Amino acid sequence: PGGKIPKHMHPEIDHEQYVLKGRMKIGIGDEVHSIKAGDAVYIPAGTFHWYVNDGDEDVEFICVIPKKNEYKTIYDKG
Repeated sequence: PGGKIPKHMHPEIDHEQYVLKGRMKIGIGDEVHSIKAGDAVYIPAGTFHWYVNDGDEDVEFICVIPKKNEYKTIYDKG
């Protein structure tokens, strides 16, 4: 609970995430979504996104990404 991943993006990688346990807020571009166990989200390449565990339990999720030779992450400095 209370954990977060700061705003960032991957310029060349689309990815999908499936929540196994808990609930969290995820920002994708300009939208904010509350997601929970059983939900899935798609994040297009080049889209800033972030996560906050705003629940009372741990969050577990699977992140599915294509295999690439280079995996870049760019963090928002704003």
